[in-house]
Amino acid sequence: MILSYSSESYVNNISISAGEFHGGIVIKDYDKAPENFQITGGAFKSNPSKYLKGDYEATEGDDGLFHVHTKTPTPTPGPIDPAPTPVNPVIGGVSDDVKAEIKPELAVTEGDPAAAAKKIGGALAAEQLTRNKDGNTIVEPEVAVKAANKLGTLSSVTSKDVVALPVFTTPAIDADKDKTIMISYQILGSDLKAKKPADVKVLKILGAEKGELFTYASAITKDMDKKFTVMKDDDSGTIFTGEIDGYTMYRLALFIKDGGKFDLDGKKDGAVADPTVILGAEKKASGGSSSGCSAGLGALALLSLAALPLVYRRKK
Repeated sequence: MILSYSSESYVNNISISAGEFHGGIVIKDYDKAPENFQITGGAFKSNPSKYLKGDYEATEGDDGLFHVHTKTPTPTPGPIDPAPTPVNPVIGGVSDDVKAEIKPELAVTEGDPAAAAKKIGGALAAEQLTRNKDGNTIVEPEVAVKAANKLGTLSSVTSKDVVALPVFTTPAIDADKDKTIMISYQILGSDLKAKKPADVKVLKILGAEKGELFTYASAITKDMDKKFTVMKDDDSGTIFTGEIDGYTMYRLALFIKDGGKFDLDGKKDGAVADPTVILGAEKKASGGSSSGCSAGLGALALLSLAALPLVYRRKK
């Protein structure tokens, strides 16, 4: 795309509200006068977040570009918000062979941390568990923080990034041996801590300082062990793929194979046991950004941003 702009010898005030920009952006001495550079819209090949004011954010779209828009307000989870609660899981629109492998079960919570510790095979001590506001046993946030930071794939995780789901078990059913158990939680959108279902980070706690992320699935198949998906909060079993609204209730579905790595009761008995948390921390960047050439700004110019990054220099 071509950007047209006019200026004097050096640009002192720049405002971008629309357009598609395929180069990099470098603002010389931006920190000295950030008020002279405003981005309120547009789509960018490189993430412009460091140049955005507090009311704006950039989110990556399916087109691979970062789209700038005003921040969507979401409620902060607090004492009046409903805690995540197990509900009957529902599978919608899958084949018979999938239904034969995936076994929906209502999760059974535990109010006694000591009893819960035994049911999850001693992976955590009773002292590493606590109760939420509904009286259900959950993982202590600091235990989840240590496990999350040990992964090495997330930015620094703190207790405010953690939403703990109630520790649960399912009943031992002989017919479910070696099957994948499906469990669902009713959960407020803000507690999913992401804008899209694919960006939700669900951490399985495997020990005091050990955990592993569930993998997002956009469809339910036979191979669902250690995966999760987000569904509409109804009995249709419909997977939700839109933008998550912080004020809306959803269903978070977890899939754990009986006797598998994520089944902490340690037995192939048709039952699974689980401590899980949702994390709000971002994943670490996979690589550094490449540098490009610099271009000064003349009096009136046309610049192809697909070929060159922008360098805005301020007069000293």
